[in-house]
Amino acid sequence: MDFRALLAELESFGEYFTVVPSTFPPRSPSLAQLYSDDRALGTAIDVTARALRTSERRVGASILVQGLAARLWSPVLAVLLLHDRVLTVDPATTWWAPGDRLHVADVRAERRGGDAVLDLRRAVVEPHLVPLLTAVRRRVRLPEALLWGNVASALLGSLDVLTRARPDVDADGERLARSAFGQPPLDTAGCFADGRRTAEAFTRSSCCLYYRVPGGGWCGDCALSPRHG
Repeated sequence: MDFRALLAELESFGEYFTVVPSTFPPRSPSLAQLYSDDRALGTAIDVTARALRTSERRVGASILVQGLAARLWSPVLAVLLLHDRVLTVDPATTWWAPGDRLHVADVRAERRGGDAVLDLRRAVVEPHLVPLLTAVRRRVRLPEALLWGNVASALLGSLDVLTRARPDVDADGERLARSAFGQPPLDTAGCFADGRRTAEAFTRSSCCLYYRVPGGGWCGDCALSPRHG
């Protein structure tokens, strides 16, 4: 696979899909450090909270999880749906800071297995999201269900951006979402209207706390939004 062409294609979908090849570590911590080093994670949470102009660290932590989850889901979903391959990035050689793109020294795109959700679990959930959520809950008191709700919203948001740019994978994207939301850890994250597994039809079971940001409000899928009242 021509990785230069692949990375350029990902970048064309927006910064959340962008993977920047790095031959040396940037100043930001590796994802492995964020998952294991409470000090590094605490700094990232504080940076996020300051950017949101809030003093509530739990709000910063929640939004950090949603933002990083979106950056992890987006390129993996794009490569899976467009090229039938599984993109994997090693937490030890991937660097990220809040508001930045993923910088990666070791990226691979392997042929996918027979189960797309299992591929996503192995590429994103187990090496990244499980340790991220565990680390965040060590630092800040947040319900696990809220954080998995953020992960669910991020996945659907990434699919929405991708399928708007590439309508030819819309049906495959919805089938993938249907399967992913039919089993743990996303099966209790929310419900869908009209039987469609899309961002527009989703109402989550929790709230990401963005409404507590100065000038913020309810997200479209929020359980607290008046449109779901």
